[in-house]
This record gives sequence, structure tokens and C-alpha cells, in this order.
Amino acid sequence: MVRTASPHRRRARASLVGAAALLLMLPTTAVADDSARDIDQACLGSSSTEQRFTDVTGGVHEPAINCIAAFYIALGSGAGEYDGSSPVTREQMATFLTRSLARVRPSVFTLPELDPSDDGPFGDEVTGVHGNAVDQLYEAGIVAGQADGTFGATNNVNRQQLATFVVRTIEEVTGEELPQNASFADVSGTHQDAVEKLATVGILQGTGPDTFDPNSDVTRAQMATILARALDYLVEEEAMYGVDGFPRTPPDAEFGLTDVDVTEQDDADQVAFQVEGDDGQIGWSVRYVEQAVQDGSGDPIDVEGDAILLVELIGSVPAGLGGLPPEIEDDLFDFDGEAIEGDGDAIVEVVNGGIFEARHRIFVGTTDTLPFTVDRGSDPQVVTVEIEHPADD
Repeated sequence: MVRTASPHRRRARASLVGAAALLLMLPTTAVADDSARDIDQACLGSSSTEQRFTDVTGGVHEPAINCIAAFYIALGSGAGEYDGSSPVTREQMATFLTRSLARVRPSVFTLPELDPSDDGPFGDEVTGVHGNAVDQLYEAGIVAGQADGTFGATNNVNRQQLATFVVRTIEEVTGEELPQNASFADVSGTHQDAVEKLATVGILQGTGPDTFDPNSDVTRAQMATILARALDYLVEEEAMYGVDGFPRTPPDAEFGLTDVDVTEQDDADQVAFQVEGDDGQIGWSVRYVEQAVQDGSGDPIDVEGDAILLVELIGSVPAGLGGLPPEIEDDLFDFDGEAIEGDGDAIVEVVNGGIFEARHRIFVGTTDTLPFTVDRGSDPQVVTVEIEHPADD
């Protein structure tokens, strides 16, 4: 069942725990409030190490900044810079959150569609690049505006306000209330619960043994780390793509598969998918499935091996539809109805499953349900799936 965000006006409820659509179980033991969550589950391979901006060179926030930039959550402030020391405004935060929600699995949660004829919900209607994000988060119950009926779009976000934004986002996605064990001497009032919840799961930390500094503005660098940790939490709860997926961004990107290469390494087999097309990044989803079937028709596909790994290249278009330049269409890889055989201990064969609704499905028959990793290289763009060899008996 998909959780579609309920309108803000229907948000009245005592606790999300009592909601009818409970999808995911949360851990029964909380992370200590002085223990920061890492971002390894959400920030895959080069997404946290490839340099994205000229003014981000070292520092504690660099991996998170690179990560959210890799997933098009942060686009920078212009001229190749990130401007990490600048504060984050409320309307910017809305955009960061909606872009983050693009990584949530569609089968778990989707943001509400907006009626373009409706007036905005706030007295100071937000327009421009951030307007749609603010309106969607309002309908989802994630932002509520200010006491005077305005949103305060250009006001800076402070630490406790950020906590409320992030907690509402996580709880809307999962349908579960976050655990709450932490406490701070300088936090009370409206945002107290949210601050304590994020500290409990390691997404936000205090500034001292029992202090939080709730009214300090949040910088763009700090925001990156908080978002990356929140993504990591949602990946852990199986609500968001992590090491097994990278959703297509931007949404209208178009790519074609131009080469497939299967190689054997000392302790793993690799299958590399080269794609060409738009300047953006191809999306992917990689997971084990019970059987190989064609998307749309449901017809079975024969795949040799004891397990089947499904690779979906998201943003793919078939030849002849006009979405790709002629020179790329001429170079599209042709399976010619044949499987690509593997020579290693992990990959048995690679079988084409066709393209349906912008997803090129490719099935990899393996010798077992073996651990795997996925990474993306650039120039040319290659999505590489590395599957570990089985352990020796």
C-alpha cells in the first residue's frame, strides 16, 4: 500500500502511532543523544566523495554536502559554489525537503498532487521556484505556517524549527512516531518533542552535555548533514532508496543503454551498464526478486542461476521514440535476444527484460543471493553492479 500524504486540513490526530496505515516498524532501542548517525546507507559510493563544489574542500560536512548534491537535493548557489556558511530560509528548506522526498520509494509514500487553480494556503503566498514545494508540504502536513497565517518564506530556519520540519517529514513517510528519549535543559515549548526525537535517533546533536541552542540559525552546511542523516534513517527503515537505488533526477531525463560489460574480479563479478543521453544522472534500482517477468505484461522470462538480481535503469527510453539524439540511437546496445553469459563465480548470465515506462529492466542470474554494491561513474556514465563471490565452503 502506498502512503499518499493526507491534506494538512485533515491532520488532526493525537498520535501517528494510531494511524491506520502503519507500514514500518521502528527500532525499540533509541540511539543515544550524543551519538551521531552516519550516512553510509544513504550516501552510496562516489555520492559522498566526488567533489561537487569549488568552495567545499574538507570539513565535517563535506561528505553530506557532496551526497545531497549528487541526488539533486542541493543545486548550489551559483558559479559552482555551495555557500555552506549562509543560513537556510524557510522556503529553501521546503524545497530541500521535497527534493529529498523524491528518493522515497513510490510504493511507500508520495507527495500530494496540487490543483494549479487553488490559491496558496498562506497570507504571504510563496511564489517562484519554492512556491510549489511549500504548497505540497502544507498539503502533506509537514509545514503549518506561522501564527499570523503567513509562511515567513524568507525568514531563516533555526535549529528547533528544522527539527520539527524533519520529524514531520519522517513521520509522514513512515506512518510511525519516532522514539523520544533525549532531553535538553534549554528546549521547551512547541518544538521540544521534535528536538528530542531527532536527538534520540542521532539525526541532531546537542551543543553541550544538556544544551541544544534551539534558536541558532541553521547553515546550509549543517542542513546538508541533517538531511543526509535523515535519509540514512529512512533507508534503514526501508522507506527510501539507499545502496540499492538512485531514483531518476531530473524527472524528464532520457537515456539509452549503449554497452554492457561482464567481468570477473578476484573476489567479485561486475556487470557495467554504460548509458548516454541527458546531462543528468541515470536512475537505478537493484534488488533480488523471486522471478523474472516483463514489466507491464507480466510474462515470465527465463534466467539461469539460483537467484535473480533485477537491475532497473530509470530514465531509459527505447529507440524510435525521438527522445535520444540520432548518434546515441545508432549506438544503443542490442541484446539480439541472447543472454550475456558470465564466467565468474557470482554472475551466471545477464538477460534483457525490455523497457517499460522509462525503466529498462535487466535480470542478472547469480549463483546465490550474494551481497552486492552499486556505483556510478561519469564520462561516460556507467552504472556498475559488483556482486561478491560466494564464501568458500
